[in-house]
Amino acid sequence: MYKISQAAIFIASTSLIICSTLTAGQRWDYLDLSYTFDGELATNSTDPEYKGPTIDASTSLNSNLFFLRGQSTSYASDDEFGIIPNSDSTFVDWTSIGPGMHHSNRIGQMNLDLWGQVTMNRAVVASAATKGMGAALGARFHIAPNFETSLSYRQAKADRNYNGGKIIFNPSLWTLETLYFLTPSSAVRFAYSNGRADIEGGTLELKPESININEMQIGYRHIFGMHEKPDHETPKHLTFNFIQMDYIFNGGISIQTRTITRNLDVSRGLAIKGAFEISRTFFFGGEILTFDYDGALIPNQNNVFSVNDMSFFGPGAYFRLTDSAQIYAQIGLQKVHYIYVPLEGYGVKAGAKAKIGSAELHAWYQYGKTDGKIDDLTMTLKPNLYGAEIAIEFAPKMPELVIGYTDGKFEGDIGTPLQPLTMSQRTTSLGVRFRY
Repeated sequence: MYKISQAAIFIASTSLIICSTLTAGQRWDYLDLSYTFDGELATNSTDPEYKGPTIDASTSLNSNLFFLRGQSTSYASDDEFGIIPNSDSTFVDWTSIGPGMHHSNRIGQMNLDLWGQVTMNRAVVASAATKGMGAALGARFHIAPNFETSLSYRQAKADRNYNGGKIIFNPSLWTLETLYFLTPSSAVRFAYSNGRADIEGGTLELKPESININEMQIGYRHIFGMHEKPDHETPKHLTFNFIQMDYIFNGGISIQTRTITRNLDVSRGLAIKGAFEISRTFFFGGEILTFDYDGALIPNQNNVFSVNDMSFFGPGAYFRLTDSAQIYAQIGLQKVHYIYVPLEGYGVKAGAKAKIGSAELHAWYQYGKTDGKIDDLTMTLKPNLYGAEIAIEFAPKMPELVIGYTDGKFEGDIGTPLQPLTMSQRTTSLGVRFRY
């Protein structure tokens, strides 16, 4: 594992390369897709390592003062946490969405952007879903035409009643990052984060302790709006330059094995999605979807937990049938979390979009094949989902209101074909989409 002190020195020294002129200031319209290649949770008894994708999406809300930002992680570890011996596991995932304010200043030949944010948070700790409020603040420094560096801090206070008690998860994280701009609208991202999480209760019945968090990320950021479109363009045309944030407010999942049958209701879900066009034919997109369920996998318990959080990242291509209709296909890396076991593999997605006045209709189908290790056996799960969205544009400079519906199944087995697993899912969501 890369040691954090060396990584932090490298990022800090790289960020302090100062040139004499500036070509652009900071923008808050971007989609950031990163990968944690070196993460570690240092507990009292073990130091498990983890990895996985992160999506960070932000929009300026057509304002020089306000923005809306969402971040979500989808981690996995080969190390044991004591849940199931010799199994892959997911210990912590963290999603935060909320509005913020920023103020830019010019200091000499450097742009300084100070910002603050209030967030709604959802964190999963060993499959137990927690929720709470949080905050973040930071400073962004555009110190050279090709370099931007920032220092930020975010924290949350999340808890949930669980199994007759309460699970408490209060994370806080410092992040130092550097952006190297390849073009005015694209940048490579390097980041180092360090923090802690106070945790107690939950599935593992953890005693109060503080977990140290260290991680290194590499990613790509696409900055929207560098080439502004005319204000009179209404309605907006079909495009794969967008970010979207959804709230899943209704639905449920049915879980069936040879020994159990359970029906669980959605209590809340959050989704962050986004894509950017590479050319007039190709695009790259990513999404992380999280679901909290009320119910009991074990009789006589009433818990709120995560069953099938999903992530999907990959390239795609689209074909324009007319000015108001197109079809597309996308391939990518697929991840499904079955309770606290991460299953990784591939996925494909195909769909069609049509623009009718100020409304956009979108129908899609997605298939994936994933597997992971559980108790030294290979667990498989194949998402087979379809859905539809209706996005309505009320004004040219306003976000679109999106109503979405998803249905389908996850089919596989728990370690052996003799233990089949079927999960039937349906969800209804309400979201906002920002297109560029």
